[in-house]
Amino acid sequence: LQTSQLQHGIRAGMTGDVKTAVAGVLIRLAT
Repeated sequence: LQTSQLQHGIRAGMTGDVKTAVAGVLIRLAT
């Protein structure tokens, strides 16, 4: 998992989009 991917997830989580953040991280892990 790269730092940029973590930062993207953190940013999404900070906006309250927790589910979107988790889904985004899972998608990045799967690809």
